[in-house]
Amino acid sequence: MNTAKGRIVESWKMSKDSRMYGISFSISNAGDSTLLETIKIYESAGSIYYEPTGNGAGNDSTVSFKLVSAEDGIFVFENKNHDFPQRISYHFQSASNVLAWIEGTVNGKFRKIEFPYSREKLN
Repeated sequence: MNTAKGRIVESWKMSKDSRMYGISFSISNAGDSTLLETIKIYESAGSIYYEPTGNGAGNDSTVSFKLVSAEDGIFVFENKNHDFPQRISYHFQSASNVLAWIEGTVNGKFRKIEFPYSREKLN
């Protein structure tokens, strides 16, 4: 995803234990990269969880979001007790495009941030 300051990238891999592991990082226009968070998706007790762990700047805790909906290529994970976001969603629009978004209430106001991603081949 391109921004005014550079790009935000997510990279995912499936492990042998059927978990998915991802990383999210930014690449500045100057070429410097910064890890934003690590992510894992896993099954536990019959439910699927999305678990991001932030990287510094007061955002280094791990929070679990439970899969509450998986229909028509849209996967919604929710944790109503988290400050923000309360929901993390991925919409697989095509083989090459994914729209991710985070949403929830902050100080009594609804907020939604979208992240349009396109598949890229790594060099």
